Amino acid sequence: PPGVAEIASDVAPPREDLAEAARLLEQAGWKASSGSLRRKAGRTASLELLYPTGQSIYVNLAEILRAAYEKVGVEVNLRGLDWATFNQKGDAGEFEAQLTARLFLPPNLDPYPYFHSTQWAPRGANIGFYKNAEADRAMESARREVDGLKRVEAYRQIHRILAADPPADFLFGADQYWAISKRLEGVQITPMGLFHFLPGPLGWRPAPVQ
Repeated sequence: PPGVAEIASDVAPPREDLAEAARLLEQAGWKASSGSLRRKAGRTASLELLYPTGQSIYVNLAEILRAAYEKVGVEVNLRGLDWATFNQKGDAGEFEAQLTARLFLPPNLDPYPYFHSTQWAPRGANIGFYKNAEADRAMESARREVDGLKRVEAYRQIHRILAADPPADFLFGADQYWAISKRLEGVQITPMGLFHFLPGPLGWRPAPVQ
């Protein structure tokens, strides 16, 4: 997530580089053709992108990605699904590409459930079937570390590994900010934020009228 201590400050955020993308595609054998799409061994460069319907943000992101890939000669076929079907296919790893999100709950921003090779779908949340032995060892080491400062540094090293060998295209991260009305009392703030613990919001109550 953005702005957290676990980020390795020496890792630059990904940037759009159309020339480099074109070079890598050429290197992999996907050659520019007379049309707008690249071809290799008689095949067109294309992929299917699954996204959930019903919320405009997913529809908009899918269209943005389709247009972005088109710039380098790759066709993205959009396939909108209802939420239940979308999740079912995602959990089973039945897709070429899929829009998804990852939620890291403080205070321990553990990437193990999402990127360790033992967590492949459908056993875990590594739905992209990512496998990197170095990343596996780093995530295992971070889980064993009981010193908070050393664990943060271990997560920074994981960030460096995943940045060099990305398990996904990370599009954006969002911070959440909360304002609490003075008309409420019993509001507690923990390292996990306002939610994800008990009693949490169940302990909130109207403040006495002054």
